[in-house]
Amino acid sequence: MTASAFPNYADDDFDGMDDFIPIDDDNPSDRCPIALVVDVSYSMDSDMELLNQSIAKYRNTVMADPVATLRVETALIAFNQEIEVVSDFCPIERFLPPPMRASGGTRICAPIEKALDMLEARKRVYRDSGIGYYRPWLFILTDGIASDAALLPATAARLRATEKARGVTTFVIAAGDARDADSINTLRQLSEDRVLPMKDAAYDSLLEWIANSTVTASNSGVGDQIQLPDPAAWLKVDL
Repeated sequence: MTASAFPNYADDDFDGMDDFIPIDDDNPSDRCPIALVVDVSYSMDSDMELLNQSIAKYRNTVMADPVATLRVETALIAFNQEIEVVSDFCPIERFLPPPMRASGGTRICAPIEKALDMLEARKRVYRDSGIGYYRPWLFILTDGIASDAALLPATAARLRATEKARGVTTFVIAAGDARDADSINTLRQLSEDRVLPMKDAAYDSLLEWIANSTVTASNSGVGDQIQLPDPAAWLKVDL
């Protein structure tokens, strides 16, 4: 599995958001933005404590690398039938999201659209600050097909267009009931070759893999092909 990093990609200008965490003027490093979009619907209830712990471990793993500490910015968006920006894009040392709780139903399209809006706004902040950036990564974790599945083609079209323009690289992580064949096929609207089923409750291994992948990307050079870590610890292959 490979992915490419593209600092200083000159995509179209976007309207920014009114509120954002400003760039640290003392850190001129290129930034590596990572967006985590996480399902917190009621069906995730039994996994939430482990998921919260795993997200904290993600931070600690990234923080252990001095280059990644300078470059990685992470945002966390939780969704059920509503959207909550748990943490906007910020340097990894400031990424300290409060514990999330599970409740409610599942609407996946709106949080993906929100994540894309936030990524566009953050890239504009980088450009306005004269800071280069790597192609953002978007990780979407869900354990079920959403009640707004009828909206999925439009959201998928936007996501795929952004990917085609080298504006984002997307990974869709399917947990629980989202791992059946019909659900996987539906989720492939979002990413044809990066819908990845997760072993039962393998959140710790998943978030460690995301962290190590992020460290690898942030230590890469312009245009480098990146060999991602082996996902065997969390990737379910016996569907």
